[in-house]
Amino acid sequence: MHSGNKYLRTVNGWSADTVDPLNTAPNVQCVIDVYAAIESFAVHCPAVQHALKKLLCAGLRNKNTTLADLTEARDALSRATKMQMVRDENNPTS
Repeated sequence: MHSGNKYLRTVNGWSADTVDPLNTAPNVQCVIDVYAAIESFAVHCPAVQHALKKLLCAGLRNKNTTLADLTEARDALSRATKMQMVRDENNPTS
């Protein structure tokens, strides 16, 4: 058992080979953690990564209360917004 177990979750999903838009029942299960979700969605901004971890695990890590995690996520998103504004100013074509 590693120290990241608090981040592991079993998720239901669909196999890319067998997706049936009329079938609402998932056909695969896997175990992922917050970091795998962040990577799979290609989240590159560290402040957004931090906010996602806080949101997905709010109050679940026995470290902060839910309110404290939500407040920290809000603060991280505020920082991410400022960082993106600087990126946009420095590269107006993106």
